[in-house]
Amino acid sequence: MDDYEFGTWTVTTGNSVTLESGTDKATYIKIGKYVYLTGQLRVDSDNSNADFDITNLPFTASASRGEGSSTQYMSCAHYDLNVGSGTTGTKFVITENSTTAVLAALKEDAGYSRVDAESGKWVILSGGYITET
Repeated sequence: MDDYEFGTWTVTTGNSVTLESGTDKATYIKIGKYVYLTGQLRVDSDNSNADFDITNLPFTASASRGEGSSTQYMSCAHYDLNVGSGTTGTKFVITENSTTAVLAALKEDAGYSRVDAESGKWVILSGGYITET
């Protein structure tokens, strides 16, 4: 296989949300254009419950996936985050040409809303996305 990479990276978050030291590391495996991520992140400071966004994915998300959609969804889990009523699950939403993953609560009406960070709570990465290179 010509394009295989494995590594770790220090996850950073937006909106002045900080992660607890030692729980801000995640791993990635890149095979061709597919990037698989895994990690357990614990919020240290939620900046008054600001939105939880990962701002430094290890590779830029693809702009063209051939299906007419520029948005990708990556699986995740959490421990006891308040995701609101009418929520059917949580995902990270990644838009084209971006290294940002927005934590979102999927709603019964097929929409989604952003999820707030909460100090002391855990967010679990376990999923992948497609990149250009």
